[in-house]
Amino acid sequence: MFAAIGGRSPRQLHAHDAVYRRWLLPRLRSGETVLLILETPQHAVAASGGVWFRPEQPRPEAPRSTVPYIFSMFTEPAQRKHGLAAQLLQEMLRVARQRGYRRVVLHAAPAARRIYRRAGFSRTWEMRAELTG
Repeated sequence: MFAAIGGRSPRQLHAHDAVYRRWLLPRLRSGETVLLILETPQHAVAASGGVWFRPEQPRPEAPRSTVPYIFSMFTEPAQRKHGLAAQLLQEMLRVARQRGYRRVVLHAAPAARRIYRRAGFSRTWEMRAELTG
């Protein structure tokens, strides 16, 4: 996924693999994260993504202290335009509903925003500041 987004060297991507694995494995073991993988008939990965039940501050309308966050959605280029991302997204939403959640969030790459809008997502307002020295 990060290679497809671009802007990172192969060395950076390779170094990130170990960091990501250290972050992800404990969350998978605890159930805090669920990964979903769609395979081709030849058992190759076609699409994948995850739902992280991430900590969040409670609010009056959301007293639970976690929110499902959809992350790392990716479809292999040769598998695109077959509805796999939409299928994967629906399964992630089912997992969140099954756990009793009524809201999910995500950050969408421009190329995927149409898929999310079709599934009922609406744009929200997030602001970001890059902090330096």
